[in-house]
Amino acid sequence: MKELVGETITQLLISKDKMQPMFVTNTDKRLGYVTNGNTCNHQYVWFYHIAGLDALLGSKVVRVEEKPWHDVELEDCCYDEIEEAIVWTIYTPKGYFDVEVRNSHNGYYGGYVFFHEDAKWDDMVPVTKDF
Repeated sequence: MKELVGETITQLLISKDKMQPMFVTNTDKRLGYVTNGNTCNHQYVWFYHIAGLDALLGSKVVRVEEKPWHDVELEDCCYDEIEEAIVWTIYTPKGYFDVEVRNSHNGYYGGYVFFHEDAKWDDMVPVTKDF
């Protein structure tokens, strides 16, 4: 999510299935991220948790820290044998905003998050509180 550095975020949108967030900037850029998984397994990648929305909205992103994928305890929502998480911390002058992505997979194939510049997706809803 290093593409957000230097941008002032005015709105955060997310797809109803929580697989695609879109950061809208004060210059109307639409910076999106897409989750995707490898083939040959039933895997699922989704944006699981966000915290610190008040620190993000209306603020300029000054730094993004990416923490590596790591195993997490399986939950009832999982689809396969392994569940992993990756966390990005987005820093602004007002504080920080955390984004956690989960990936459920068979242990051989995993998932990814890709940047999509100038995203124009339908079926997006505004994020108005942490989840």
